[in-house]
Amino acid sequence: MIEITEIKKHISLSVDFDVTVLQPHLDWASKNFIPDLLGTDLYNKLIAYLAAPTDITIVPLIRRSYFVTLNTNVNEVIIQIAMFDWLSIAGVSISETGLQRIEGEISGLTRKSAYQYQEKNAKEYFRNKGFNAMDAVLDDIINNILQFPEFKTSQNYLDLTGSIVPNAFTFSNGYNINRSKLLFIKLRQFIREAELFDIVPSIGNDFYNYIKIHLTDVDIVAILPELRSAIACKAIARGIESTSINIAEDGARLIVRASSRDNMEVTSLPDLKAVSDKAHKTGDSYIGMLCRNIRANIAKYPLYVDARLQQLDISQNKMIPLF
Repeated sequence: MIEITEIKKHISLSVDFDVTVLQPHLDWASKNFIPDLLGTDLYNKLIAYLAAPTDITIVPLIRRSYFVTLNTNVNEVIIQIAMFDWLSIAGVSISETGLQRIEGEISGLTRKSAYQYQEKNAKEYFRNKGFNAMDAVLDDIINNILQFPEFKTSQNYLDLTGSIVPNAFTFSNGYNINRSKLLFIKLRQFIREAELFDIVPSIGNDFYNYIKIHLTDVDIVAILPELRSAIACKAIARGIESTSINIAEDGARLIVRASSRDNMEVTSLPDLKAVSDKAHKTGDSYIGMLCRNIRANIAKYPLYVDARLQQLDISQNKMIPLF
């Protein structure tokens, strides 16, 4: 159980706040976010460490300070997300007649409910703090990966390493996601779809596989900006269509769907379809630039084959390219 002193490190609470009201929300946040964030092996290692923090057979002395920091960062994730969850029912009582708003005196103090915009701002504040804390956890682990070898078995580690678009920084150069590692991980499915269903038909499967193996070759590096931008835009479009991400003024952001609770939804913009359509068109433009650059230097890219060709031009016995 997270103690009140730990909670007060991250959140300013009134002196009469009853921390027990947070416990179900702390438990929910812990179970729904932390195992996926850390991966099974590192999560189990952290749990074992917390159960016996002085046992050097579990965590050697040389790694102990790293686990102290990891636990602090993980607790912040749990606390911020729990607060976000709790705010949806704070000040509400449930009876046989339904929901009722609680107003009046509490512990001798006269209190009134916050305005709706204040409640919304508070929820958004804790939501952002929670997701930023998740990114901080990933940053700390990746920056100290030698101290956290258990993380290498996690899907998140695999998603953050070894691909055409290898990290959130690279993705953000093509489409703004504020370099969020958390959102980047959630986009991996759509990055994969963009590569298979948008890029492979445009350059051919053999050339696509060649690129993945030769990412540091000079000739491949020369075409990576357009390729990565195309993948990023197409991934965003596919992500919006799947309703797993949202777009805000500060860039793409994640919509949490770890439960069916309505309070975990983020207000969406009025016309996400227009945003998705624009991302698709921008991705198509980058694909066109990519293909034109390749064809202009075709001797360097002999494996290139554009499968998106028009019908056969019988008069000249050749295929006419789209771009």
